[in-house]
Amino acid sequence: MTKALSSSSAQLAEIRCHCGQLVARLTPSGVELKCKRCKRLVLIPYDESLANSSLSGSSGR
Repeated sequence: MTKALSSSSAQLAEIRCHCGQLVARLTPSGVELKCKRCKRLVLIPYDESLANSSLSGSSGR
């Protein structure tokens, strides 16, 4: 069952396993992770601007 991607979703980053199975996808809302057992997508909210500011202020542990 292959789903066609729209042009907007095709621009989003997808992380796939070596076998080709979708593992994660970067969306404007955050990072979507796919459960291997139930195939449900879980959204982890992520704000790239906050992540970049925290990286620049980190103290290099």
